[in-house]
Amino acid sequence: MKISLIFAFLPIAISFFSLWVSFIHGNNRNKTGIVDTLSKELSNKRTTPYIIQVCVSRIHNSRPIPFNILKKLLHYNNALEIIQLFSFGRKLLDILKFSESNNRIVVGYSDTYNTLTSRLISMLICFSSLSICYFTSVYLMLEMMKSIDRASSMGGVGFIEFGEIIFKTIGLIFFMFMTFIFSWQFMIIFRSGKRISKIQKLINDNYSMRNHCRNG
Repeated sequence: MKISLIFAFLPIAISFFSLWVSFIHGNNRNKTGIVDTLSKELSNKRTTPYIIQVCVSRIHNSRPIPFNILKKLLHYNNALEIIQLFSFGRKLLDILKFSESNNRIVVGYSDTYNTLTSRLISMLICFSSLSICYFTSVYLMLEMMKSIDRASSMGGVGFIEFGEIIFKTIGLIFFMFMTFIFSWQFMIIFRSGKRISKIQKLINDNYSMRNHCRNG
């Protein structure tokens, strides 16, 4: 690979790194305000269920948890860890759900992913999609390198060549991003069983602690 090709990618990499840092910084700052709103709402004598649900879902970037479950979880010692683990299965795909059994909180699969077959089909779709996106991104990267090399050998970049390079760059970024999304969802489904076991253990620890305190 020519050094000129490497330098051609530097502005793109630096730009997206800057955008990513700005997004993370802004996102954390916005979440600080949401946490303050949640704290104020919880300190009120009469809380508004909708506000609490929205604040928790915004903090963890996941679908809302039913308030009858959420108001119990927030009193648990390990509530933050439980909600964080649970939220991974409630982002793009609605994999996990909370329910109550014998006045106890139980975590399990949602109706859509309740069977092994449905989970295997979803993983197969994710794996096929990420493979297509990955190989497409590799193809676009090679084509973009050829275009840059061809333009540099001609001593300059014309309007058409420049537009072609930009188009391929946008396509490369898109398919790389989609590769990450599909691989991320594949791993979430694949590890969902272990995640459910861990969440349920954290929930059960609260009941064990309460029983120990009563018996003590």
